[in-house]
Amino acid sequence: MFAWLAAQCGNVTWDFGFSTYLINWKNAEGKTVFAFSYYELCLCLGVILGVLLVFDRLAKKRGLSSEAVKWYSVLGLVSVVIGLYSAQLFQSVYNWIENGFRDFKFMGMTFMGGLIGGVAVFLLGLNTVVPKKLREEFWLVAEIAPAVITCAHGFGRIGCFMGGCCYGRETDAWYGVVFPDVKPYGQARVPTQLFEAMFLFALCLILVVRNIRQKNGNLAIYCVAYGIWRFVLEFFRDDPRGQLLGFMTPSQFWCMLQAIIGTLLILLAHFRQTRPALKKIIPIMFAPEKPLRAKAEESSCEGKTEEEMRAEVEELLLEVKDILAEAGEDTPKEPDDGDND
Repeated sequence: MFAWLAAQCGNVTWDFGFSTYLINWKNAEGKTVFAFSYYELCLCLGVILGVLLVFDRLAKKRGLSSEAVKWYSVLGLVSVVIGLYSAQLFQSVYNWIENGFRDFKFMGMTFMGGLIGGVAVFLLGLNTVVPKKLREEFWLVAEIAPAVITCAHGFGRIGCFMGGCCYGRETDAWYGVVFPDVKPYGQARVPTQLFEAMFLFALCLILVVRNIRQKNGNLAIYCVAYGIWRFVLEFFRDDPRGQLLGFMTPSQFWCMLQAIIGTLLILLAHFRQTRPALKKIIPIMFAPEKPLRAKAEESSCEGKTEEEMRAEVEELLLEVKDILAEAGEDTPKEPDDGDND
């Protein structure tokens, strides 16, 4: 089907000559007073759908408490806002390096810089603002977060396409797109933005399904999958991206590190499951479980023997002891072996 479509299209290129601005108000002198681009529209849409729809629904599926959902949602939105400034800062530094450390200008954006800054702010807020009782749910949030990130990022790439940035190399293929503001004018280019958006939406769907099925390891899968994809895609990009290292683009450098981190997470989770002796050394963060409160809510005495109920109570008490020990508080007493009243 795709071969037939390509044959029918031949060397036809697609010319998107519309304005990149949804709203562009100017004063009598012709200066812009207020502007709102299609890129900003897509970015806002992606963040809203990602946080308010994907995160909220998956958080309920994974058993996060309602209080945790509120705290982490707000923290996530704050991280996105600050991450946008981080994206500009990283790109400005790349441009500054490429220009021989002359004429530093705060302009441009890069996703990897925004991701790094956003994650840093999120972790800072986790350890300073989020209540201690909700921090035990962080690693379940980390399992859900990749689905949220890929959703918002996918819409952002559609915004890049409509804004005419992050374009690919010149091409005469049927899928080539002419961007009106890109030189040489009239030359079709590979729409790398759309290819990346399709990949991100497909990855988002996979991560959503895995979360619904209570599967762990989503953070590692995202790190490896997107790291490899973006590293390869960079070879087909042709937009100005600045410089960090001479033999690879800035995004390739960070994606390589991201893929390595994801691989380490997979290996640590594997070792933790196959070698019980390592469970005390490798923290639960590499194999997240449902929070203690969610387990208590799901516990039911119906249809269980006294032995089974006692075993569950003892298991919950052990977890409570560990939590209180970390907080430096007294541990609760174990139930007596005698009969209950």
